[in-house]
Amino acid sequence: MNTINSDLSYSICQFNEIIDIFHYACSNREKMKSVQSYLKRQIKNKMKYVNAYFPPFIVDTMNGIHTMVFAPILKFKPHFEGGTGYIDRILTNDVDYPIMIGKDHFGRSFITFKLKLKENNQIHIETLFQRYSTCPIKWTWGTSSQCYLSNYTGYFSMNGLLNQYSSHSR
Repeated sequence: MNTINSDLSYSICQFNEIIDIFHYACSNREKMKSVQSYLKRQIKNKMKYVNAYFPPFIVDTMNGIHTMVFAPILKFKPHFEGGTGYIDRILTNDVDYPIMIGKDHFGRSFITFKLKLKENNQIHIETLFQRYSTCPIKWTWGTSSQCYLSNYTGYFSMNGLLNQYSSHSR
């Protein structure tokens, strides 16, 4: 069997997302051995990032830290922000994965969803984001078209959930 040596595997992994490295590593035992330590370091670093920039209620809403750790980081671009300060101008060609996370130039955290609509097979982008950089519990949705992931429009606060998570430690 032809195998890629561990140095080359390690180098290749540096250019891939955690989810892709994980899938590569799971393909066989030798590949897992060659990238396991690198993968563990990347996961540990990503957990620190998620815990630093996303409040517990958002992590829990996303089905736990494992979902967020495997979500690639979407590097913020100025055109993502519309005229109202909402992160509502992310384009389909900006998003390579179904769920991506990031921070904008104000330090606001966001989660972007790339949806394929059943009704017309079109790709649709929606972003859940921290509305104000100084307030981690106020989040809202942004999209350049109709919002499919929520049944409301506009600003909302997670104050009610905050008490539930005040004793929740990470």
